[in-house]
Amino acid sequence: MNAFSQSNLGTDIMCEEDLDPHLQLSGGVRNVGWALAWRILTDRGSLFYETNYGLGLVRFCHDEVTRHTLSIVKSGIQFESRKDDRILSTKASVRWNTETRHLETTVVCESAVSPFRLVVDVSKASQAVRIL
Repeated sequence: MNAFSQSNLGTDIMCEEDLDPHLQLSGGVRNVGWALAWRILTDRGSLFYETNYGLGLVRFCHDEVTRHTLSIVKSGIQFESRKDDRILSTKASVRWNTETRHLETTVVCESAVSPFRLVVDVSKASQAVRIL
């Protein structure tokens, strides 16, 4: 039996685009969503203390994006989400917009408490994250 509840999914300092200057806290499903967002945005190997952390979505925007690339991204997101024991299941979809050169991922997760949806849109120059 999973012992998680809304109040113990973890609490962390809010860090959406950068560390919150007022050190406001984020908890519950939102905290899990941002943990996954940072996990898939961070380049693998860039954290000296956790070399097996991250996917690095932006790097996929630098080369030609093929169906194979999209398959790698999708399986990478699902692989990274399984590393967080607060996430019970994940279904990812990935879409490449050739005109805008944006990679949009939608991840539907079932957390230990409730479902949530994470949308991450990246390009070479920008990234946007929404947790719904």
